[in-house]
Amino acid sequence: MSISTTMSFCFCSVREENLISILVGDMTLDELRENRDNQYLDVRQASLENYTEELVELLGEGHYALCDLLFLANNSTPLHEQHDGLLYNVAVVPEIVKAFAATDLKKLVHDIGYHEAESQEGLNTFRENLNHVHELFKFAEENKLNVIGFTL
Repeated sequence: MSISTTMSFCFCSVREENLISILVGDMTLDELRENRDNQYLDVRQASLENYTEELVELLGEGHYALCDLLFLANNSTPLHEQHDGLLYNVAVVPEIVKAFAATDLKKLVHDIGYHEAESQEGLNTFRENLNHVHELFKFAEENKLNVIGFTL
């Protein structure tokens, strides 16, 4: 079975004023993500580049605490309408941090269902990427930041 790479689930921390700039059209999500001159403070990014569809399907079943990554995302904002993005506001971010902490990521990765030897490296990378996303949410919680989720 080959690694699923059809979409990436990406996350980016964002200050409130930058989020507003995106929503009113003064800045694009791509400009924020590029952050070429580090003009946008506190922008961190993490992504899940493999097994994304499988993860979304598994979390959608609701059997893991981490399903909050899907269920607490706000898709009723202009961010969703304009950029197909999800908003994890400052109030929700701590809940996502708790959901990560309450989820056995090793079991979650195992439950995705790929057990072939050739995919083990990909699964390990995927678990590392999950940890990076968790760290991003912890950073956002510590710094009282929003997080934007989007797919590429």
